[in-house]
Amino acid sequence: MRCEILYERSSGRIVGLRQCAAAEEVLVPTSDQDKMLAEFDPGRKPLSAFRVNPVEGKILENPDFSPPARLVLTCDAPGKHPVDGVPEIRADGKSFTSILVQKVDLDGNALASDADHDRMYLRTDGGLLTDAEGKQIWMVQLKNGAARVRLVSGRESRVAVVRVFNENTYLIPGQLAVEFV
Repeated sequence: MRCEILYERSSGRIVGLRQCAAAEEVLVPTSDQDKMLAEFDPGRKPLSAFRVNPVEGKILENPDFSPPARLVLTCDAPGKHPVDGVPEIRADGKSFTSILVQKVDLDGNALASDADHDRMYLRTDGGLLTDAEGKQIWMVQLKNGAARVRLVSGRESRVAVVRVFNENTYLIPGQLAVEFV
């Protein structure tokens, strides 16, 4: 017998439980991303989830899961492609754009507390990532949930993708495409 959770998608609420064993607790993924990933890797822990106790019919606190968050990258590039809106900077090896890395909750609200000082790792497949002084970097420390880095253009026209991530599996990585024109 498999425990079924009756979930109302429009309101995001549990409206009932069916066929649950008395002592069984059920782990329920709460995001569409988790539901999709579970299809490919059934043993993977969800990014956001809760446990349901069917006997008491209530949601339990789950200390195994941190509140999920994601990284959002924005930049101050002077131009944008007219069709897809990708930020643009000159492909001269000197031009740069300042990139803001911000930690936000799944609703897009900034997480800017003293606890939001994660170390972030940076990758790009084009140009160079630097700090404000021009020193090449591969990681940055968030301060109150945010940090700034620079992407210096390469000399060839192309689209470069900047990726930011860390070891916290509950923090969804972010990326930003920038075109060198």
